[in-house]
Amino acid sequence: MKLYDEESMGGLRELFEERVLDWPGVVKRPMFGTPGYTVGGKVFASLMEDSVTLKLPTGAYARFEKALKAGPFLYKMSDGDERRMNGWLRVPYTDEGDLDAILPAVKVAYESLRDGGDAPAKPAKKAKATKPAKATKTSKKATAKRAKR
Repeated sequence: MKLYDEESMGGLRELFEERVLDWPGVVKRPMFGTPGYTVGGKVFASLMEDSVTLKLPTGAYARFEKALKAGPFLYKMSDGDERRMNGWLRVPYTDEGDLDAILPAVKVAYESLRDGGDAPAKPAKKAKATKPAKATKTSKKATAKRAKR
């Protein structure tokens, strides 16, 4: 399934980029064949064929879902199943008039990731206990030679 087609978007990508690419730290990069927009190396938005997908903090997701008549971003897997992408909202974007309504949500997604997001930090992984290496014939011989010295 093709997620993005430049021709069908008309000038909507350019219009979006005129507003967003001027924000500090925003970088455009491909994401699954779509234009993706990152800050601090994290994707906060991408354009789809008829929408903008946004990585929103928990508190803003429900607010913008209702206000923008949006829904969850469902990714169609190769086996035909759909997978809900947690935290990602798919907002309709089909004409120039949509952009002014969408931009506040885009800004929240951008600022959230720029400022570290709302997800709690992952705890550091515990170091695994290591077992002493088994002695081999070679290491036994080397130990015996050192002991003789």
